[in-house]
This record gives sequence, C-alpha cells and structure tokens, in this order.
Amino acid sequence: MKKALAIVLALMMAFTAIQVVAFAEGEEPAKKYVKAVFAATGDDDIEAKEDLAEDLEKTGDEYKICDFNLNYGDTDDVLYFGYTYTTDEKEAITGLIIETYRTYVGSKSTINLDGVEYERQIRDLNDGAGGNYVSLYTTTSRLTGKLITDIGFKVLENENVIVGEANWETVKLFSNPDTAANLNDGTGLNYTVNMTYNSVEDTTTAELDSTFIRAIYMTKGTAKDAVDSLKATLAENAQKGETTGLHLTNLNMGTDAAYDVYIGYIFTKDPAKAITGLMFGVTDNDKENSRYAYDEAGRKYELVGENFNSGNSGKTINLYVTYEETGKVLNMLGIENNSDNIFTFSDDGKWSYIYKMGTSSKVDLNDGAGGKYIYMWQRLSDYTAQNVAQKYVKNLYVKTGDSFTAAYNQLEAELKKLGIPYNMITFNLNEGTDGKAIVLGWTYTENAEEAIADILLHHSSKDVLPDSFVKNELLYTKVDVNLNEGTSEGAYLNLYIARGENSKSLVSDIGLEMYSHFWSKSVKYFVQTDDWMYIKTFAGESRYDLNEDIGGEYAYLWYLPVDRAKKDSDTESSSDTTNTDTKASDTDNKNSDTDNKHSDTDNSDKDNTDSEKYVYGDVNRDTKVNMEDVTKIQKVLAKLDSLTKLAEKCADVTGDNKVTMEDVTTIQRYIAKLINVFPVEAKKK
Repeated sequence: MKKALAIVLALMMAFTAIQVVAFAEGEEPAKKYVKAVFAATGDDDIEAKEDLAEDLEKTGDEYKICDFNLNYGDTDDVLYFGYTYTTDEKEAITGLIIETYRTYVGSKSTINLDGVEYERQIRDLNDGAGGNYVSLYTTTSRLTGKLITDIGFKVLENENVIVGEANWETVKLFSNPDTAANLNDGTGLNYTVNMTYNSVEDTTTAELDSTFIRAIYMTKGTAKDAVDSLKATLAENAQKGETTGLHLTNLNMGTDAAYDVYIGYIFTKDPAKAITGLMFGVTDNDKENSRYAYDEAGRKYELVGENFNSGNSGKTINLYVTYEETGKVLNMLGIENNSDNIFTFSDDGKWSYIYKMGTSSKVDLNDGAGGKYIYMWQRLSDYTAQNVAQKYVKNLYVKTGDSFTAAYNQLEAELKKLGIPYNMITFNLNEGTDGKAIVLGWTYTENAEEAIADILLHHSSKDVLPDSFVKNELLYTKVDVNLNEGTSEGAYLNLYIARGENSKSLVSDIGLEMYSHFWSKSVKYFVQTDDWMYIKTFAGESRYDLNEDIGGEYAYLWYLPVDRAKKDSDTESSSDTTNTDTKASDTDNKNSDTDNKHSDTDNSDKDNTDSEKYVYGDVNRDTKVNMEDVTKIQKVLAKLDSLTKLAEKCADVTGDNKVTMEDVTTIQRYIAKLINVFPVEAKKK
C-alpha cells in the first residue's frame, strides 16, 4: 500500500514539475473546444465507460468522459457521455439542442432553430431507461456566436448532483426553446436531469445583416464523401478571415439518384464582394443550361455547380449568381422540405424563394424526379457598397477602468447618449498587462467636413507629450487617455487625431489586430482588405505594438483611409497658363502685402522709419504664414532667438499683448485651416 502511494505521489510531483517548466517557458496550453459528442450504455459503470473510451480513442483526439450516469436513478442500465476536443475554432461545436420523441423518427436527422441548422449526433440519451427518445443535436454554425468549451449535467430533484459548474447554461428543448430539456423524459425515474454547457464568445461572428455570401459550391456523392468533399472545397477556397457554412440536407432526398447533393458557401464581411442576385435555370433533362444567363435588366448571371437533379430522371435545374448591382446582397441560403417539415431558415421578413429565371415561380429542386418537395430560399439585405452614403470617423473616445466590462459599459453608455452611429473595439487594449483596462470607441459622420483626416500614435518614456503638434501641414491634437494607463512600466502612449483640408484622405473605419505569442495566428477585429493600413507613430513607425515593453498581448491599431472627395473648384481647367500662374501666385502670397486680409499698418514701430504693413502670423516677415513662423516663436520662447517689436506684434495672434505657446497653437490651427481669422483680428472687428 505504501509502495503504491509512493508511486502516485512521485507521479503527481513529476506532473507538477512539468507544469512549472511549461509555465516558465511561456507554453500556455492552446484554447480547446468541444469537437464531437459520444455516448455508450452498459450493465454497469465499468462496461459503459470502457465501451465509450474505445469509441473516443478511435478519433485520435483528446477526449473527456463525464463521470455521471445520465440514466440517473437507474442502476441496471447505465449511460455515460463523453466528447472530444479541438483547438481549431472551425471544428468547434457552437450550439446544442435536444428534441424528444415518443417513437424514433429515423429520417429527422436535421432540425433548424433561428436560421441555424442542427444535425443529430446521439439518437437517445435515455437509452436503456425506457421513456421517450431524447435526441441530441449539435451545430458548428458560426451564427450562434458561441464556441462550446465543456459539457456537464445536473440533477434537480432530491439531489444536487452537478458535473461541471452550477452557472453553466442549460441545453434547451427544440420544440420549446424556453424550456430546459429533461434527459429522463417519460421515464419512471424520479429525477430531472439537465445537460449544461460552458462557452466562450466567438469573436469572429458578426450579425447576419453584416455578413454576406461571396461564393456558393455544391458536391455530389455518397452522404459522407459528398459532405467531406464540400468541406474541403470550402476550406480551400476561403480566404484569410472568411468563414464557411453548409447545409446537411440532401437535395436529392427521396429520388432514385445513386448519390446525394449538398450545397455550401463562403461568407465575407465586404458587401462589394458579395453575390447580389440568384436565379434558377430549368430545362428538360436532355438540354443542359448555358453557362451564362441574363435577367430583364441585362445583368449577367453565371452558372454555379452542377445540375441539382444530377443522377436522376428529373429536369435539369441549375443555380445562377450575379455580382452586378441589383440593390441587394445575399446574407444566407435556406432549404425547405415540406414532407419532413424541415426549414433551415427563420422567416424574419427578409427571406424569399429563389425563383425560376424570368418568372416569379418557385422551383422544386426534385422536379420530375419524384422524391421530396425541396425549395431553396434566400435572405437578402438592402445594404450595398454602392447605395450607402460614405461614412467617416468623427471622433475617438478612450475609456479606462478597473475591468474591461466596467470601462466598456461606461463608454458605450456615453456613446449612446450622443445619438449618432458609433462603434467600439470589443477587446481590452491593455489585455494581459498589469495596467487598467483600456477601451476604444468612435463615432461616425457622413459629413466630410467633420471627419478625422488622420490618426497617429505618439510615445515617450516620460510624460512630456504635447497637447498638439503640426506634421505634414496637419494639426494633431491629443486624445487625453494614456494607452498604457496603470502599468508599472512602459512609455506614455497617446492617440492623436488631425483634421483639415490639407489631407488627401479621410478615416473611414478603425480596427484592431491582436494576438498572443501563445496563439498560432492573429485575430483581426475588422475585415482586412488591401486598403487597410496600420496607424503609424509620430516617429514614422508603420507598425507599433500598443503593449510594447509592458507585456500582455500584441495589439496593433489599423485604420481604413478613403480618398477625400474633390470639390468643384478642384476640377476647374488648368489649361490656361496665365490663370494657373495667377492661382499659384495668389496661394503663395495669400498672407502677403498685396493680398492678405490680415494685413494692417503700424506707425509706432521705431525700427522702421516709414509706415509699414504687417501680417498677423508672419513672424519672420517673409510675407507668408507657415511653419517657419511657428519655429521662430518656439525658439524665442526657448530663449534661442529674439523678435523685433514689429515681429512681436505679428506673433501676438491671440491679442493678449504677449507671445506664448497659445500663439504657437493658434498659428498651427490657422496653417491647418481649422480657423480663418486670428483671435486678434476678431477682437478688432
């Protein structure tokens, strides 16, 4: 006994040592999600667990067996449950649902809830205990917004047996989604058993209205081979950051075809890449449809995949897609099978049949082949890149808090009060550090005059960052919150925003790229296209980690620039050399003696024997107001230079009879065209 105990203790110590080494080297375990579910019965616990372990080991994946008899209260027929893990989010189960039947419904292998299709995995979680059939359905659809990490069970009557945590979510009943499913449904056992699960947010999931279908694919073959082939095709053709979906409903259901037909698609977040219209082409079986077709408006449609009736005696039915402007973009596809009451969509008022070309007639995909009546639906959105007004970023907002939730909720409440469109990064910019939680948000505007022209990051080892500065003829002003707020080390880091007509582009959107050195790939909280750019630093760094030198996750801010729309005055003809020269001359001398509304006469300057005109802001007296004047004042304030009385008068643009940094900032604002008149001039009017 002592020897056995010593062996156990030695193993425990060895395992602990391994854990310490792994932690010291930063080898954090990869995030795990539930991949597949299994169940097995037996006359006793040992038999059921052995059979279950054998099935789980065949998968080659890491697995877990829940130490709980699902037939709780029945010791003669026990049932145990287990599941495998995956580190790939695309393989993860994202939803669980249970349905009960008095008799086995063999053909109902899929069900649909809120537009999400679930596939039956376990026929009866009541197996051996009598009662009703309790079938478990799962989905890998990204539309649920969840990634399941663990599964558990709890008993409600007489006992409080819990496998997992008490606060895990309870799996619901498909026929009544507000009701928790009882795994002992219909039995004589005096216990109610619920299945529970834990999940994390699927950060790659977006709302359906902002997710679009870019491409559609179909395969045919025996059930498993066809589905596996379709999954491989989708994975091969999906681009970085894109998700995929497929329908596990055989579109040849009930026909005499030798194989099944399945359909799948690739999602995009960019409406400009999305399918804008769908039609069916229907001809007799001996006449194949053409590769291209055109609608009544002359839009070109292209054939997708093969004949839906392939392999049977029915008509030739093909799907056509277009990417030309229709005022619509495709969000989702749905399947209707009246015979088995299968509807793989949720009718929210935006769904419609896909009609036969040139008609308003719905198409039976098994037309002429017998079998089940199957129709295809489409969910369309009015949002297109062409008919929506261009939006720009109006203002940035940064909020700190002791927790991400507190900071996020506070900033969201403030943004909502503004009553204008806004967006937020749903991640802590200080993630993994010892600092405060940092949350970033911004508002939108359709008015280019209100838009932010550029964004920069500025960092310093000391708290010496200026409130504003001019760079590339743009005035940048500080967003007050330090992005390293609360950290025990690291630089001061602030965002600066600029406005002004000197910018050739405006900021349309903002995104965050974040990843850990533990992760194999980064997560981008925006849809990256070739137009997106990193937010640069004042020093010119094109890519800067927000958590540089303070640990935590790697975080990089991106922005989407769009060209500034040209004004009518910018498109005037420049063929007349005289006019061109005159315009250039006027521009160069807009603050000069001959053409400047800021000029005045001063007879009191003893440095000049004659009365002399001067220009406010023209400190170096070269008849122009530019950054050289700003530099001269800064040198004077640093006691590296001096001003004549007349130059001092030119520098006092605030009109307070002294030259200070406020005059520097005011001239910078004038150069950036944020003001047209200096305060001293306004006082004189």
